[in-house]
Amino acid sequence: MSSSISTPNPRTGLRIADLVAPAQDVPVRWSQLGVSSPAGVVIPSSEDEIIEALESAATNKLQVIPVGGALSPFVPINEKSLLLDMKRFKDISVRTGSVTIGGGSTAGDVIQACAAEGCYTLTPNSNAVGMVGFLLGGGSSPFNGIHGLAADHIISVRIITADGQILTLSQSSTGAEGNLFAALRGAGHGLGVITSVTMPTFRNLSLNMPDDSVWVRRVVFPLTAVDNAATAFLKLQEAGDPRLLSTIMFLRAPPSTPNPGEPIIALTASYYGPLADAERYAAEIFNLELLQSSITATTSTIPLHKMNDGTDFLNAPGGYKQLGNALLRVIDVESIRQGLKAWLHFGDNHHDAKARTIIFWASPTATQNVRRNIFLPADDRAGFLQIFVWYTERSTAEPAEKFMQEMLQIGRGTDTNNGVVARTLPNNQLLGGGIKDIYSEEAVEEIRHVKSLWDGNGLFWSPASSV
Repeated sequence: MSSSISTPNPRTGLRIADLVAPAQDVPVRWSQLGVSSPAGVVIPSSEDEIIEALESAATNKLQVIPVGGALSPFVPINEKSLLLDMKRFKDISVRTGSVTIGGGSTAGDVIQACAAEGCYTLTPNSNAVGMVGFLLGGGSSPFNGIHGLAADHIISVRIITADGQILTLSQSSTGAEGNLFAALRGAGHGLGVITSVTMPTFRNLSLNMPDDSVWVRRVVFPLTAVDNAATAFLKLQEAGDPRLLSTIMFLRAPPSTPNPGEPIIALTASYYGPLADAERYAAEIFNLELLQSSITATTSTIPLHKMNDGTDFLNAPGGYKQLGNALLRVIDVESIRQGLKAWLHFGDNHHDAKARTIIFWASPTATQNVRRNIFLPADDRAGFLQIFVWYTERSTAEPAEKFMQEMLQIGRGTDTNNGVVARTLPNNQLLGGGIKDIYSEEAVEEIRHVKSLWDGNGLFWSPASSV
């Protein structure tokens, strides 16, 4: 950064140069794709220091990227980037009926704080994800079927805008501030720096779960039983209970199993409610004929605040990772069958990605759009396909991208044939942004409008910049 940032600001007396973290050639984040050396990294301790950083970034023609969990693989980092590391903004305050979350808090931080008070709020299925980024992208959680998407429940947001205003926004905000609050609830990346957000909490007792624990049933199949597993997965959807979350997953057996590295199919049902209801609504996964084609079947209960712990290994920083996602109206056996073939072919041809590339379909994602929020997915998308590609060789990036596009095409096959428009969750967008496959034309126009009002000079990197 230029030497002009060493001059004390006359308003605050601060020098941004004093806040810049030690130089690091390339910062380490969850995925190293699209990451090169930034102009600087600022670790602010106060809102005044954030404002100072924004002023200096504008002077030096840099784009500001607030960083919470550092897991967003779609954000490019380069020599024109000023990273605003929010790790000193991690205060969490749980009150009766609500929780106020610091802008640098991760899901794991919030889950533990709420658990200590016997409650929960809407969080993602990864402890390492930054809560602010999660909410700005809509907030898809295991509670979608019960509560809807998290962004629709935001009570208030404290934000610092590109021109240094400190605003507290809520549903009662009007005019341009009301428009900004609306956009933050699902299309908020690149509109300002969030220093805190307030969300509702729900008592664990309201779920009526035994010992505040989620009932989990997992059946593992060989590849030859893909049709049986897929059929059972689809029958679970017919149960129609929003408390039942089911997934069908392609993955490699972990090192602790008898046959490590073996490709397997895992069918899992998780129930966020009473034990008796769990066994009734997930009866299909106990079917004796189905179990005859399986390798193993287990039933357990997991404390609600530990549900994410089993996937912590996926949060390791570094390496090359890509995410792909399709919100689907229809999931069918044929797409699951074809997806298995594509997954096997990719792994066989790219051994650096073979062990840790995972594909899964999940349902339900019922959004229960409480108010008409044009930035959240339509209620007709009953499920989704998630592609997680993790490899070690940079040369695998191009074939990984092709594989991901192939998987998305397979998953959307029936929807495409029926004329259903392709849609993606905001937090799973492609590297560099581009939001036309995320939002409707109406929503894209409103995002443009809000961006022009609050950050017309493009101080913040935004996925909408390519629109």
